[in-house]
Amino acid sequence: MFNLEKSTLAVVTGASQGIGRTIALSIAEKVKNLTIILIARNEEALKQTKRLIEKANGGAEVKIYARDLSSIEIDECTSIMKENVKEFENGVIFHNAGSLGCLDRTINLTDTKVWKQFFHLNVISASLLNSSFIHEMRYNAKNLFVVNISSLCGIQAFKNMAMYGAGKAARNLFFKVLAEEETDVKVLNYCPGPVDTNMVTQVIGDVKDSEVRSMFKGMRDNKTILSTEVTVDKLLGILQAGDYKSGDVIDFYDRI
Repeated sequence: MFNLEKSTLAVVTGASQGIGRTIALSIAEKVKNLTIILIARNEEALKQTKRLIEKANGGAEVKIYARDLSSIEIDECTSIMKENVKEFENGVIFHNAGSLGCLDRTINLTDTKVWKQFFHLNVISASLLNSSFIHEMRYNAKNLFVVNISSLCGIQAFKNMAMYGAGKAARNLFFKVLAEEETDVKVLNYCPGPVDTNMVTQVIGDVKDSEVRSMFKGMRDNKTILSTEVTVDKLLGILQAGDYKSGDVIDFYDRI
């Protein structure tokens, strides 16, 4: 169970916008004694997230790291974590950063450079940051939590979303194995549902398949799409309740 009353180190990747920014703000609003590490590529957007956090929680210590996760290596990840090591009750990392990749038919996904960059951003960087987080915080936080922001696309097949789905499926299994190996770490794979973010705009604009485009456009037009605030509230509620098995994949709609 994640106790919001306790001192917390939180790491949020993809914190410059969307779900990542909302996770960071929601944590700041709820945890008084907070150190929060924000990681994303866009430094100006990270600074905006920092300003919003400081407005919500004047006592929070906010660290920003503008890094390109499509090329980050282990030494840089370890350096980020080492700079922020001290004793906390809770340590939590939200693996939120990600990209859609190429939205095309599977038989057209032939650019190895695109594949390598995609997997470094969406899978390898999460592995490296996760390793550094656990190694550095294991003896400095009484309770460790790992949250992987997943997607239904990692479980169910959608046309033209093979690259995106492959990345999410790989992350799901990676973090399930982590849960089996590191029994002192509480691991959650959370599928946030269809959320109104820039990714939805990108799908509507770029996906080749007309049925998938219509599906996403219909959710936005019919207002059945979720806000970042609604899905993040559900996520934090699950963490607080702690009523899940480490490694579980839980969808927003599983807890209605």
